Amino acid sequence: MMDTFSSRPEVYTRTTLLVVPTHLVKHWKDQLRVHCHSDHIGEVVEYHAQARLSTLDDTKSLQKFRIVITTYDEVRRSYPKFRPPKNVTDENVLSELWEAEYSQKIGPLHRIKFERIVLDEAHLIRNRASSISIAIRGLTGHYKWLLTGTPILNSIDEFYPLFHFLDVPRIGTSQDFLSKYCSTDEGQDRLRNLLRSFMHRRTHSSRLFSLPIISLPDVEQKVVRVRFCEAERILYNAIMEIYFDNINDQAKVRNSKGAQQGCFLTMILKLRMFCDHPLTVRTIIRDLLSEPLMRKLTIASREEGDDSSGPSFKLVQWIRGFKDNYNFSVEHRPRDEQDNARDIQVFTYNPELIRKFRQFMEQLHNNGDWIERAYRGVCSYCNLEPDKTVVTSCMHLYCEECFYTLHEEAEKSESGKPQCLKCRDSIFEATRCGPAEEAELEHPSVPEGRQSETSSSRKKRNNIRGKSNPENDRGKVDWMIECGASMPSAKLTGIRNTIKDWKMVNSDAKVVIFSQFTDFIQILIDMCTDKNWGYCCVCTCLITVSDYLTPGPT
Repeated sequence: MMDTFSSRPEVYTRTTLLVVPTHLVKHWKDQLRVHCHSDHIGEVVEYHAQARLSTLDDTKSLQKFRIVITTYDEVRRSYPKFRPPKNVTDENVLSELWEAEYSQKIGPLHRIKFERIVLDEAHLIRNRASSISIAIRGLTGHYKWLLTGTPILNSIDEFYPLFHFLDVPRIGTSQDFLSKYCSTDEGQDRLRNLLRSFMHRRTHSSRLFSLPIISLPDVEQKVVRVRFCEAERILYNAIMEIYFDNINDQAKVRNSKGAQQGCFLTMILKLRMFCDHPLTVRTIIRDLLSEPLMRKLTIASREEGDDSSGPSFKLVQWIRGFKDNYNFSVEHRPRDEQDNARDIQVFTYNPELIRKFRQFMEQLHNNGDWIERAYRGVCSYCNLEPDKTVVTSCMHLYCEECFYTLHEEAEKSESGKPQCLKCRDSIFEATRCGPAEEAELEHPSVPEGRQSETSSSRKKRNNIRGKSNPENDRGKVDWMIECGASMPSAKLTGIRNTIKDWKMVNSDAKVVIFSQFTDFIQILIDMCTDKNWGYCCVCTCLITVSDYLTPGPT
C-alpha cells in the first residue's frame, strides 16, 4: 500500500477497507502488526458479525479509523435486497422502487466512499449473479485492489466481475464482455492485452534483483497405500451395487440423464467417504445389513483365522452388535429427562421447514448462484459442514451443538431469542434435518429383494427414501458415539501407524491432517484421545496456527 492522502479527492474518506474471508481476519491484523508501524497506519478496527461497534452511528464511527477489516458476509448484509412486486413491470417504476429501497436500507459499508478497497481471496466474487458479488461491486472506493491466487476457476468469463469491480473501462455489460473478449480467439487476445495492463502476477519462479521473491523448502512426498480388509471390501461393493441399481432405475424417470448423473456423483462421494471410515456412511450401511450380507461378512471374518484382533473380525463384531441394537458399554451417557425437556424447547420437528429449505437450495442451484448455495450449505456458527444438521426459520444451517451454544448465549441476552450470525434475523424456529431427511437427497433406494420383507426392513427402505419415523429414529444407536475410532478401517490404521512412526523419531513432531469429511475428523479426534496425543481442530484454527508455530508439544 502507498500513501495517497495528499492527492486524495475530498469526497473520499481517509479509510482503507479490507474485505477478507472470516477465517483470515486475525491473520490480516497480525500481518499489519508485523509489517506496519502503528504510528503510521493509524487505528485499525474489525467490523463484522463477531465484532460490532458500540456506537449510535456506525457510518460516522467507521470513517474515524484508517483501516477497517470486514468480511464478505458483512458486505453482503450491508447491501439491500430488492424483491420487485410481481404486478409491476414498468422499468421506470422498478427503478424508482429500487432507489427508494436502496436509500432506506443501505448499510454503513455502502454509505462510505473509501480511500482504498482491498479484496483478499477476490475469486469469491467470480459469480456475477451471486449476492456477495453484487454487494462487493456496489462498494465505492478511489483505489481498488484484488488479491487472489486463482482469479478464474472454471472459465474466462469469471474475469467480468473482477473487471467490473476495478472499473476497467470499455468492458460494458456482461453480455458485451462475453462477445468482445471471450467468444473468439481474437477476443481472447484482447483479453490478454487487457490483463497485462491491470494484473500484477507473481509466481514461485518470479525473481526480483536476480533473486527469488520467496524461497520455500523442498517437499518430500511419500505415498502410503493401504488395502481394505475383506469385510471392508464386501461393504464397499454392496454400497456400489445399490447405487448402480438405482442409476439403472433412474433411466425410467423424467430427466433421466440429470438424475443418473446426480446419483453417480453421489455414489463417488459416498465411496470416498467409506474409504476414510465406514462410520462416515453409517446411515447407508445400517440400511444395507440384510441377512445374506451379514453371512458374507461373518464368513470373511472367519477366513482371517481365529485371531480376534484381525480388522475384519473387529469390524464384523461391531456391525453385528449394532444390527441387533445392542448398546455397548461406553463412557458416553444417554440424555436424561432434563436434557430431553430442554431439547424440546430448543428444536421442533417441522418437515415443512425442511421442504422449504430444499426448495430454496434448488432455486439457487437452478439460478447458478453457486457461491450463495455453498454459503448456505455450511454451519453459520463454525463455517464447517454441519454435523447433525439443524435448519432455521431464516434458511441457514447450524450444527446441533453450535445451535445449542447460540441458544444458550441468547438466553443470557435481553431478547431471549437467538439471532442468526449470518443474516442477523431472529430465529423463531429450528428443526433437525436428521438422517432420514438427508437420505432423501443423497441416499439411493434399496432394490426390493435385497432385504427380507419384514416390517423392520420396510421401515429401513422407507427411511432411505425419505419417509421418516421420528419415534424410530430417536431409538437408533449413534454408532459414532458408541465406537468412534474403535471400529477399524484401513485408512485409519495407516494414519495411526504413520503418526506413531513420526512420534518415535521426534516426540515433539507436529502433524497437520486434512480431511473433507467432518465425521472422519471426529474419528481422528477419538484416535488422538485414545493415544494421549494432543490435538486441536479447525474450529479453533486461529489458536491452532499460533500453537503450531510455537516449538514444543501442543
